[in-house]
Amino acid sequence: MTKYLVIVGNGEFAEIAYERFTNDSSYHVVAFTVEREYIKNNKFLKLPVVPFEELENLYPPHIHHIFVAITYTELNQLREQFYSNVKLKGYKFATYISSNAQISHDIKIGENCFIFDNNNIQYSVKIGNNMIMWSGCYIGDHTEVKDNCFLAAHSVIACHSELGKNCFIGLNSTIIDHIKISDYTVIGAGAVVVKNTKKGRVYAGNPAKTLDKNSFRVLKTIKAHLS
Repeated sequence: MTKYLVIVGNGEFAEIAYERFTNDSSYHVVAFTVEREYIKNNKFLKLPVVPFEELENLYPPHIHHIFVAITYTELNQLREQFYSNVKLKGYKFATYISSNAQISHDIKIGENCFIFDNNNIQYSVKIGNNMIMWSGCYIGDHTEVKDNCFLAAHSVIACHSELGKNCFIGLNSTIIDHIKISDYTVIGAGAVVVKNTKKGRVYAGNPAKTLDKNSFRVLKTIKAHLS
């Protein structure tokens, strides 16, 4: 059965989401939505772009699903904010799982998640809401990924680990077995994490060491190019 979908966003990730939902899911994308002040064109990919403030009047929640297509801007907090606002409007969320991903039969995946091609998710993994997992990642068995996380391409989280909320895991990074990554942690590209992390810190290197930087400051000023 066809399900009608509105995508929050009108940037590159929204375009990617449109392509994947259109060609690899049962959803039919009917519109995009952003806050009124950010509407520069009333069409995107030949579909309407409507004010987020008027969304429920134009595309009622009893008919339409929503996907929030925002990446890691402000350490995933912008995506978290829109996710919460959409929920208050009464919508159900879409989750995309690539048909080319390898997913174990006994896992739990939350709402408003986006799992790209060639990801491998092992036995008894739990994934929270509002998570983005770029291509080629691996999550080992009995690992938990909490809400609002972003896993960049080819990152690895070994078994029996825990990833706290609003974390950013960089390209080609590795988290070994039985590691706890605290909330709001940033793991740099190529880092190898062999010890538990502290909340709101940035880690880099092999083995990964904490930098004299606060994760909120590091990513708050970065405008994600796919947001």
